[in-house]
Amino acid sequence: EAIEKRYAADVEPHLGALADHSQRGGLWDSAVTYLRRTGDLARRRGAYREALVSYETALAAASHLPRVPATLEQEIDLRLDMRYALAPLGQLPRIIDHVEPARHLAETLGDSRRLAWCELFLGEAARWLGDYPRATEASRRSRALALELQDRDLGVFTATFLASAWMARGAHAEARPLLEEVIAAVELDDPRVTLLSRPAVAGAAFAWLARSLIICGEPERAVALLGESMRHAEAVGSPHAVEVACAVGGETRLLMGDVAGALTLLERGLELSRRGEVQHRRAALEAATGYALALAGRSVAGLRLLEAGIARAESQRQLWFQAQRLAWLADAQRRAGRRVEAAETAARALALARRLGERDSEALALRVTSELSARALPRGRGLASSARRTPRRRSV
Repeated sequence: EAIEKRYAADVEPHLGALADHSQRGGLWDSAVTYLRRTGDLARRRGAYREALVSYETALAAASHLPRVPATLEQEIDLRLDMRYALAPLGQLPRIIDHVEPARHLAETLGDSRRLAWCELFLGEAARWLGDYPRATEASRRSRALALELQDRDLGVFTATFLASAWMARGAHAEARPLLEEVIAAVELDDPRVTLLSRPAVAGAAFAWLARSLIICGEPERAVALLGESMRHAEAVGSPHAVEVACAVGGETRLLMGDVAGALTLLERGLELSRRGEVQHRRAALEAATGYALALAGRSVAGLRLLEAGIARAESQRQLWFQAQRLAWLADAQRRAGRRVEAAETAARALALARRLGERDSEALALRVTSELSARALPRGRGLASSARRTPRRRSV
């Protein structure tokens, strides 16, 4: 109390001391409050490991409190806070470990808003881990709750996350209306959509829609959308938001054939990732940057970075678009003259894409496989002549 009174005007630098004194004195309610605020401060400055320790300690302190609804609500909120620390650190399975108990508590309390956030984050973790059916269903449940609650802020999140799950499966017809909804809410400057979600999530939505338009052969809006993606990401002042925009935007520019533009975005995103503690986007940024370098003729550096990104994704159990990264590696190996390795890698990419149901990644792996096969065909039987004999699958 003495510390709190003395520094009442500027208590934030002393939150750690207040939390420590509260724990030593068995003042568990105060300890939870101070520890959570300490974690929030650490998270805002990008110190995610420090934030995670504070949240975990707060959760342990909360276990000393009576199991009344207010305490259970605190526990749910702390477990959701942990997601904000665990995701940037790339500790994806632990998100499910912490958020699943929160989901059960929210169901027990009949708390629809907290339940929606739990479903949202469980769907997100499942998507990163490559479990797209689970990701889609959890995101759908979260979206239904958001619509029932008429919570537009939560609605923006659920629309973006559900669209991401559909995009992973190459289901553009399902994803695009959701992305258009997010963009419409942002462009209308809907006052019910707060700054918490608007710039950060909108930045991702603009980039995802641009990617979908390019894949589906509708490039007219894509360039403008990529510019808007970066503008919104930078508006929030979060390195993480900029990383997401750089990663998705850079990959989209690769699809457009704009290797120089892709490298500008990807190298910026990779530098931000290396500078901070954000790990879960680094694998994607490393792989995409490596492929862009290989396309630019810097095959040695490109292959090294591509392999590092794929290995990092495997270590974090990230399967979301891992088939795409493997297809990039196969293409880079092919361009470097390593045709035997390229064929093996392309086969891995194709098998993984088919197992997970990633249609766009499957198409990419098939393209690389076709280009490898074309070199073995007699003169006049290359890709063009073979393509005329093969019906085109609509999804491809």
